[in-house]
Amino acid sequence: MISLAICAGIVVLAIAYISRQRGSEIKAGVYKLPGQWYWLKRIIFCIMFRIRSAKQGKKDNFDSFSAETCPMKVNGRKGYGKGNSYKEMERPQTLSENEFAIDCCYFGATNQDGVNLVCRIARRKHRQAEVWLFLEIPGIGCLQFPRHPDTDVYHTDGNSYQAGGLTFEILEPMKRWKLTYSGKLRKGLCNDVVNKPQQYLETSFSFIWSAFSQPFNFDTDMAPSLLADSIAWENWNKDFFQRLKDNHQSHYEQWGELRGRLNVEGQEEQLLTLQCVRDHTFGRRDWRSFHRYIIQFIHLENGISIQVGIVSQPDLMTHVKIGYISFANGDIMSVTDVTLKLWEIGEETMDPPDTWAFSFTAGGARYNVTATKGTTPVWYHHDDRGGKVMEVFTTFEVNSIKGRGISEYFYRNHNGPIMTDLPSACDMVEEPTSSVVSQNRDKITLPFTSAACSSSALVGGKGSQLAQLTSLETKVNAHVPKGFCLTLKSFELQLQESSKIRAAIEAISSACVTEGADLTPVCSTAVDLFNSTEMCSQVRDAIVKSLNEYFGKDHDHIHYAVRSSAAGEDGTEASSAGQMETILGVVGLPQIFKAVSKCWSSVYTVQAVEYRRQHGQPISVLVGVVIQQMVPAKAAGVMFTADPINGSNSQVVINANYGLGESVVSGRSDPDTICVTRDPEFIYDGERLKIGNVRAGEKKIQIVETASGGITEEHLTGCSDQVCITDKIILSLSALGLELEKYFGSPRDIEWAVVGEDIYMLQCRPITVADSETEDDLIHEFDTPKSCDFQWWTTGNISEMMPGAVTPLTHNLFCNAINYSLQTLTRLMGARQRASHLPKAIMSSCNHLFLSLMDISSVFLSSLMVRTDALAISLLGELLPELNEEEIQKYYFRKSPGVLRRTVNFFNTMRTLMKAGKETARWEERIRTYEVGPRTKTSAELYHCIDQQLTDYETVWMWTLLNSAKSGNMAQVLMSVIGGECQNWTSEHYGDIALLLSNCDDVYSAEVPHAMAKIAGMIAKKGPKSVEQFLDTSDKDCVQLILDDQELDQAVNEFLSRHGHRCLREAEMREKSWRSAPEKFISVLKIILKTKSYEKSLRDPVSVSELLSKMKTKISFTKRQILRFLLPKSWQAVGSREWGKSVSIQMVELFKLAYYRLATLLYKEGRLPDPDLIYFLTHQEISKLITSRSARLIIKAQKRRKILSKQADKKFMKISKAGPQLIDVNTSRADTANVECLKGMPVSQGQVTGPARVVLSLDQASVIKSGDILVVSSTDVGWSPYFPLIGGLITELGGLISHGAVVAREYGIPCIVNVGNATSILNSGELLEIDGRLGTVKRLNVQKQV
Repeated sequence: MISLAICAGIVVLAIAYISRQRGSEIKAGVYKLPGQWYWLKRIIFCIMFRIRSAKQGKKDNFDSFSAETCPMKVNGRKGYGKGNSYKEMERPQTLSENEFAIDCCYFGATNQDGVNLVCRIARRKHRQAEVWLFLEIPGIGCLQFPRHPDTDVYHTDGNSYQAGGLTFEILEPMKRWKLTYSGKLRKGLCNDVVNKPQQYLETSFSFIWSAFSQPFNFDTDMAPSLLADSIAWENWNKDFFQRLKDNHQSHYEQWGELRGRLNVEGQEEQLLTLQCVRDHTFGRRDWRSFHRYIIQFIHLENGISIQVGIVSQPDLMTHVKIGYISFANGDIMSVTDVTLKLWEIGEETMDPPDTWAFSFTAGGARYNVTATKGTTPVWYHHDDRGGKVMEVFTTFEVNSIKGRGISEYFYRNHNGPIMTDLPSACDMVEEPTSSVVSQNRDKITLPFTSAACSSSALVGGKGSQLAQLTSLETKVNAHVPKGFCLTLKSFELQLQESSKIRAAIEAISSACVTEGADLTPVCSTAVDLFNSTEMCSQVRDAIVKSLNEYFGKDHDHIHYAVRSSAAGEDGTEASSAGQMETILGVVGLPQIFKAVSKCWSSVYTVQAVEYRRQHGQPISVLVGVVIQQMVPAKAAGVMFTADPINGSNSQVVINANYGLGESVVSGRSDPDTICVTRDPEFIYDGERLKIGNVRAGEKKIQIVETASGGITEEHLTGCSDQVCITDKIILSLSALGLELEKYFGSPRDIEWAVVGEDIYMLQCRPITVADSETEDDLIHEFDTPKSCDFQWWTTGNISEMMPGAVTPLTHNLFCNAINYSLQTLTRLMGARQRASHLPKAIMSSCNHLFLSLMDISSVFLSSLMVRTDALAISLLGELLPELNEEEIQKYYFRKSPGVLRRTVNFFNTMRTLMKAGKETARWEERIRTYEVGPRTKTSAELYHCIDQQLTDYETVWMWTLLNSAKSGNMAQVLMSVIGGECQNWTSEHYGDIALLLSNCDDVYSAEVPHAMAKIAGMIAKKGPKSVEQFLDTSDKDCVQLILDDQELDQAVNEFLSRHGHRCLREAEMREKSWRSAPEKFISVLKIILKTKSYEKSLRDPVSVSELLSKMKTKISFTKRQILRFLLPKSWQAVGSREWGKSVSIQMVELFKLAYYRLATLLYKEGRLPDPDLIYFLTHQEISKLITSRSARLIIKAQKRRKILSKQADKKFMKISKAGPQLIDVNTSRADTANVECLKGMPVSQGQVTGPARVVLSLDQASVIKSGDILVVSSTDVGWSPYFPLIGGLITELGGLISHGAVVAREYGIPCIVNVGNATSILNSGELLEIDGRLGTVKRLNVQKQV
């Protein structure tokens, strides 16, 4: 601390001295050049930086599981207090009081086909925003936002990334965003503020952005030397440092893939994939404070992403160098030097040159860049157009590697012209403050004119909107029929008066969370009780008082509309439209009281309750009632200020009919449909509205009031040749819609009526637009983003652990955990800088999982004792000559470390692998008493516990996977001893390896079938009658038979105690374990009993000498001695691998139970209509569901569940480049029908002839008969009980130490793995001969035919 204080003192004195010295030389009148104190200032800044870093403390672990709690740090250094979590950094930021406060999100994307896209939303004060939106599509041309080259947009909601029809939505912080647009875009490049092309095309897109790089935080991750260089150029004084502090912006960037659908008017739909940089900046920004900048976003064809730039802000720093480089494996590092000089590139011409060149340094390597200018849209900022951005789509070449991207040039524009006729700001309609709500909590009625009536918490959704509309009457030149609301308090008072109604509501709530319960009788009871129970006196008196107060003595003769107004009604995700009651033409007190009761009861009708249940909304809700004077409408209807189907803001849609609007909203009549075109550039200008397409409806029915009360239908004739409202009313209505959209900040669904020339507003709610995802979008929703096309994918190894398509929750948890674990291994071996949750080691397509061969193989370049051939054999069961050093170097891209560094990496790895066994054992012991949220009572409490404890889930996977890596290493060592270079290996070599590994002791997976066979044997010993009874009893009832037999019960409990956490696809969160679903275990016992396979025993142990004597490969005496030493350790390693996996599944089981309990709580709380839906949400989405009751999420989960079976049906090539490749099973069968012999990797010796039994899933396993040769894609522990039945095993996937190989050797069953497409080529029942030494599968029936 003393040394730190001394350094600080020296720095202060040096700064004081330097501040008094003369300024630096200036270039081009702006750019300060390094002066005489440059190096001293640079050293001082570095010291300052070190002091600051020391104060912040040591690096801590920031890779916790949840993206909601993950700190915004990339290389371990904290930011400047602008938010400490991904979730906080990603959300829309609170704008400061500064007039130039900004919160900006930017996406810039290109692809090799020439598609270019830029979209940006910058939130500003006073509900303003800046929007950039530009598309360049080959064959179509340029499409851009109609306001361009100006960027100003007004009347946003002020709270979200939504402006001008463009929307950015966070799906998962730092991982996934959704980008949507629907509206018109101007066709042609428009850089002139006066002469603009006037052709517009209706355009919509929906893209998902998925990250393939880490975020680079410019607050924390810039190289100190680069910052020091930039600051050392400047003149130092107190004001300089204060300006730096005052003008700080938080800024981070991240690269990913943008994938989705584009629809352009007159063109076919396009499915696009682009590489895309994402930028988030917030703080303050006055564009006019910049003189210039050039920022270049570069993506190279080898997967490298680069940002390099120079920024000049004369009042701060005149020549700031910034940049980073992100590699294909996710590593990211700061640029340390940039040679680019602003005054040399486009300074005098105020225009980007056609070509330019520069270089930069990062990680000690020099990168030479050449750039060629392409299409260049221009954007202006501020009222005086003082900031000019030129977005140059650019082709790049970096060290001879081709790439593409964007060069953003900024120039200070002093020539205007200044904007005129800017729209006036208007305050957004908002609900009253909490204090106003609190003061009026006990009111029974509230008039529309009361500020408190604008609160949905007091009067419900519909009532609050009418009060808000009333407050706007004078501003929008329209009327709201006067009225008042019965508050939610009135409903509470009615409930207090009737215990029967309360009991009926409780019965409904109970039925909604009871499986199989019928809602009809309980809902009917509640409705009848509401309508038959006398209204409580307090509410009756309040209604009478309000009628007298607001309508006078003649209130008995006025016609009223009485409408329900439930809490939570008319939201953006669940409108509840048409679910509750509206009674029209109500006259007189008795009828009003009756109508109020009917409105109250309507909230508990079957359709209303089921709607809320299916959308995850509260079942027991309070409901207010609107009592409003009716107007004698000559015409009425509904108006949407945006397209209600696709959300396009290019037109207003009006549906109209004669009489009351009930004929339109109820669908009783075919109304007029009128489309009014909004000016694309001046979207809120009512003077520019134009009537577009008009369709006159048949209008055969109108609904009108009757003189005595109520409504009636009247039949009309001859009304289909004209619309029911005049052009003047059409345009006035549309202008009203625009005004309301401005005040509410989003598109509106408006009910209206016309009396003479007067317009009345009857309702105004947000438009509910369904998500636009297609089935194909959902199938590929979680596909891994690709940074390059030379990535190698394989189903090998990973599909043995997790075959088939996984649910979204499993994808979220398991992929994150395994990715982090494998990346930890490759980090230890020096192949990457740090581990992350990015999908680099484990990837997915259609929810199937794949292993990244390129990522795993990169350890070949960074560590000793790693060979690509041995790695391929271990992972794939075959050689892969194409995966050579040259291919791996394309992915790794950096210079391989020297021998010393590789040696250190090797020993670091070995030390950690040795530690892994101890850590796995420690966790095994801890898991015995481990619990997840045991004392929680609500879904929110339990979710919080799960979220906090998921780091343990991940940690266990990491240590057990590292423990498993030991067995892989030992297998590779054995292979090296026996055969040397794997390229020269023959079937005899593989057969010998299988032979040597056939004597593994203490193999956990082999215990499972042996223990099951033992239980089956106990049942058999009780006699034929007991066996017959057991076989004839249902699986569930058999559980009781076991409980009734003390000896059996004890044996089963012992089995479930040790193996009950296992099952097929056991890492899948939706799969129940044998302990949770004993009937799965029972069904296997029955098969063992039927086939009497309990009589089969494990093979006898063989000595090392016997095994060596049986080898076919000739090896030297020295190698024999080495093998004598290595074999026991290899056997131990194989057993350790199976044990480690069991430990990890024990932890998985605990979290399965926790999520199952969470699903139950969500169901009981009415947040999920079906507990099973939890598996179709991600961990982060569950959090959102708990906090927001999002109906959209429930709908999406239901859609995901429907398409899971289609995902599961897909089958992929074992190895593929540039993305997974699907297999057409029917074509494969036709092409291989006459193949006589198949070849694979022998992993368990022996020869056998028998019938093939092709089984595609464990659900079909009951067809397996004794002596069958089982043909499957792969096996896991769920298949273990069937090994005593079979005579041989053939798998499409696998290696020397895969599950099937290990257990087959324990039972002495011939086994051949890695037989490509075996389940497609072979047919059940055909006769096969398999040779477990040569690795051959002969099709005897086919040979006879030939």
